[in-house]
Amino acid sequence: MHVISVSFLFMVYILGGMTAILGLWLYYDRRDRILCDRQRFRHVYRCIKCGRLYERRGQREVAPCPDCDYANDRLRF
Repeated sequence: MHVISVSFLFMVYILGGMTAILGLWLYYDRRDRILCDRQRFRHVYRCIKCGRLYERRGQREVAPCPDCDYANDRLRF
C-alpha cells in the first residue's frame, strides 16, 4: 500500500497555487498589452470639409469622414 506524506501533499498544493498565480499573471499581462496597443494606435482626424473631429484605429495616414466621406489627413501633435 502506498502512503502519501503530508509534506508531499503540501508541496503539491503550494506548486499548484504558484502555477495558477503565474498563469493568471501571464494572461492579464497579455490582455493588458493588447488593450494598450489598441488605445495607442488610435489617430485623430479633423474634416476640412465639415469640421468634424473623429478617430480611427490602426496606422492610417488618411481616413474618410463618417459624415461626408471626405478623405482627411490625421492630426499630428
